[in-house]
Amino acid sequence: MIDLLDIEISHPHRAFGNKRIKVSDNRPATTSRFSSAVQLVPNGARINATSLRKGTAISIKCNPLKVLQGHNVFGTNNLRTLAAEIIVRVLDHLNIIYADDDVAAWVAGEFDIHAVDITHRYRLPENVTVFEIRQHMIRNMAFDQYRPSVLREGEGVRFNASSSYAGWIIYDKRKELEDKRHHAYPALGALLGEQADEVWKCLLVTAKMSARVELKLGKKYLEQRGLNRGSAWTLPTANEIYDRELAALRLERHNPMNVLRDSISAVTNPTHRRTLEMWASGSNLKTLFSRGSLAVHRKAIIDACGIDVERDVPAIDPLPVSQMFDVSNRLEGAPNWARQYPRAYVRFGAASQAVQHRAITNRKSRWGD
Repeated sequence: MIDLLDIEISHPHRAFGNKRIKVSDNRPATTSRFSSAVQLVPNGARINATSLRKGTAISIKCNPLKVLQGHNVFGTNNLRTLAAEIIVRVLDHLNIIYADDDVAAWVAGEFDIHAVDITHRYRLPENVTVFEIRQHMIRNMAFDQYRPSVLREGEGVRFNASSSYAGWIIYDKRKELEDKRHHAYPALGALLGEQADEVWKCLLVTAKMSARVELKLGKKYLEQRGLNRGSAWTLPTANEIYDRELAALRLERHNPMNVLRDSISAVTNPTHRRTLEMWASGSNLKTLFSRGSLAVHRKAIIDACGIDVERDVPAIDPLPVSQMFDVSNRLEGAPNWARQYPRAYVRFGAASQAVQHRAITNRKSRWGD
């Protein structure tokens, strides 16, 4: 799905928003940009809109799925339609007039792309957490080639593809949703209203079951490959780029993860989970815990998953990283529960017709035609 979109359209308008003043020691101060934080609904996801080049162009940057469906746990790869939807809504919000031909041009991809993020979800194998994936990749990826690093916020790992301007992030989406600094719930509530609580619970469950793998494409990457115009993107383009860059990582050559063969998914208590991890790594638990503490942990773990950390010996299987992030393990589309909440999943049928019809209807209503 398209997780972030930074685009620019050529469109005459009256400059809007707050002035950006550039100050230099040897030159007089200049004002060249006017920016505005647009929210289509109160407390909704923010859109950064900027008036450029003396009112002849507009830059729009946002997470289109958060704007249109209140979240970005799952969504569509239809870049052109997402862009056209956002452009029309932003211009309507700013009371900027446009013509039928303008809408048709945006649907056809007549806009520049400065950055785009493409994201997929992958099933987490049993007994594997995103934290363990992060630790494994930090330890096993070549630092001089990929420069892996821990994310500053949340739980995940960031790294660069070799000889490319593409970047990657693997992270735990549930932890990001629960981080109140991201304002995920207010954005959902602003769009879904009374249904927000039910959808929120479903989103947390869906996010918990998967690892989030995000490809970040910047301006240089897009320019070098002729992907900096919307017209270069068809519906399959996002997946084609994603799969090509993922293959370039050559994950099959990376060391496999060591995974417990025993089922421990039922152990949800973080303290007991750490005890299991130490047991699996071969640690002598008797030297790490008092007799009383170990007895408490042992009983709780037996009750949860049947493993006896004093008597059982851990069985370990290798799990290739390439198998974990294979297309066959990818979670496509929306989960079944989304059918009950149509506003939580944007579907595009005859995309261009839908965008044009709504745009023309909105303009006629505003102009009183």
